[in-house]
Amino acid sequence: MKQSGQAVIEMIISLPLIASCFILSLLFFHVHIQHLWMDHQLYQTLICLAKGKTKLTCETQMKKKIKSFLWSGQLKNVQFHHPEEKKWKGSFIWKTGFWRIKFIKQINLKRGLYYEKY
Repeated sequence: MKQSGQAVIEMIISLPLIASCFILSLLFFHVHIQHLWMDHQLYQTLICLAKGKTKLTCETQMKKKIKSFLWSGQLKNVQFHHPEEKKWKGSFIWKTGFWRIKFIKQINLKRGLYYEKY
């Protein structure tokens, strides 16, 4: 067999592997971006609550922003707590397929600034 023919056969054999790796990388990247977006929205919601807005307003805003970005899954067990005067805690679960990822975030208010604690 000629070398040019061998190269074509090798390319045909390796193309599905390369395509699979590329697709899996894109899927991983997209899931990671979604995770970062939801984490950021939880933080923004805690700031919204700390500013004195109602839980319903802040939670509805968060859900709307998250759902506009998600391509799958749903939010479950959305909870916000105000355990101390200068603390806000929030959590929810993102459920999609076989994944259940819990998001938990807390902010502490000190001298008008927001300090994040995980």
